[in-house]
Amino acid sequence: MKISRIRSQILVMPQADPLANTPEDPGAARPIVILRLDTDDEIEGLGVTFYGGAITAALKRAVDDLGALVIGEDPLRVEAIIAKLRAAAGGSGPAGMFTLALSAIDIALWDIRGKALGNRCGNCSAGRGSGSRPMPAVRCGATSRSTRSWLPPDA
Repeated sequence: MKISRIRSQILVMPQADPLANTPEDPGAARPIVILRLDTDDEIEGLGVTFYGGAITAALKRAVDDLGALVIGEDPLRVEAIIAKLRAAAGGSGPAGMFTLALSAIDIALWDIRGKALGNRCGNCSAGRGSGSRPMPAVRCGATSRSTRSWLPPDA
């Protein structure tokens, strides 16, 4: 299995809760960057990252630039891919924009791995796990394509 395509987009969500020590604003929105990593086996990994404000477009670009480096890689080798991206970043990590962009890729890679290996988070209703109450499978990050229901259509 190889990563065949990367797609990212900015999604503006209503701000349900203000961030720490900021005033409430009922009309406020929170832009986030959504990442989709596709494999040649038709598994889609989803990732998300957030910075906010005017820097969101720069974060999306960082996700796109780092994501371009993973095309052709085996998504099951998460640690090797992360090491490759850290090496490519040179002295720009481990902080700031690099770390935020890397987090979206890391989440998407683990999502692919979970889907490919049939693993679930352990708290969803399909896997029950040790939790006292199961999480609905649709909210589990490592479930089937039903997790796409909250995403906007492809751009």
